[in-house]
Amino acid sequence: YVDKLRIEIGQVISLYKDEEGTTGDFLWKDELKDLLAKNPNYEKELFEAAEKSKNYQRKILPWEQIEDTYEELKAKQIKRKRKDIILVASLIEKVPNLGGLCRTCEIFNVSALAIPSIKIMDDHLFQSLSVSSEKWQPIYEVPEKDLEKYLIYQKLKGYKLLGLEQTAKSQRLEQFKFPEKCVLLLGEEKKGIPISYLKLLDECIEIPQLGIVRSLNVHVSGAICLWEYTKQISLNIKPQQQSLI
Repeated sequence: YVDKLRIEIGQVISLYKDEEGTTGDFLWKDELKDLLAKNPNYEKELFEAAEKSKNYQRKILPWEQIEDTYEELKAKQIKRKRKDIILVASLIEKVPNLGGLCRTCEIFNVSALAIPSIKIMDDHLFQSLSVSSEKWQPIYEVPEKDLEKYLIYQKLKGYKLLGLEQTAKSQRLEQFKFPEKCVLLLGEEKKGIPISYLKLLDECIEIPQLGIVRSLNVHVSGAICLWEYTKQISLNIKPQQQSLI
């Protein structure tokens, strides 16, 4: 059924291919010419308005951070109060995903990130994705062989164990109410969370999807969940009562 559906969709997409076989241009350039012909001054007026705009990028560090030495800044970060969520990425193997998750965790003020090996942090590919966030983000080594005991340990400490996985009983992300103190377990690339760990979890969360592809990249999924947690816990935005889809 799925293969048949893919063939039919492929046939539809092929209708929009240009002479070179790419789908990027399909008719929009011709349509743009027609629209501009009806509005000959539009482009000029648009760029003139843009020049007058007061909007600009604001990717700058606060002055007090710029003046700090590395050691002073690190001391401040150690004292920084973090959100009581732990992201467990012990089942993830691909270095780019781990590097990206490190960056995401630091930005959203995550309490700790658990990875399968601390040596991964020395990988240049990891560092290119983490963009120095590993210097500020608390990271712990939790190899898969220790994962079950680690989850039990956190449960005994009062953490709710959550898993990001599509299951028979999983709750939709937009309707799920995050506990303030929780552990979020991410699954293996392609395979997800093994059943041996699912049994330990208090709740499973799934991200609603509108497309045909089965799931999102694990880094993307983790980032979406951390943002939802941040909205609810830090910004006090309540989850949706009704499904979004």
